[in-house]
Amino acid sequence: HYTFGNYPVNEKNQSGKKIPGTPLINLNSGIQYSFINKFTLNIFHFYSDKIPLDNNNISWANPVNIINMKAGYTLKFRTLESNIYAGVNNLL
Repeated sequence: HYTFGNYPVNEKNQSGKKIPGTPLINLNSGIQYSFINKFTLNIFHFYSDKIPLDNNNISWANPVNIINMKAGYTLKFRTLESNIYAGVNNLL
């Protein structure tokens, strides 16, 4: 709900227009699954709704969906523990 209040620019009032660079909706979600106390699988989803690119709200950037996935393995040696991860970004 980020909009201009009383904001005149070149004899044109921008009141009520969306502020450029501010998406209407942002959503971040994720799932983590662990099994056998050694393996993990993480899936993350990021969504950004359309974004106004100018003060007049004429140009808009398209919505974006991004899905990232990461798998991990836990190594234990006596009192030391290490995690190894490999992943893929932007699966879409």
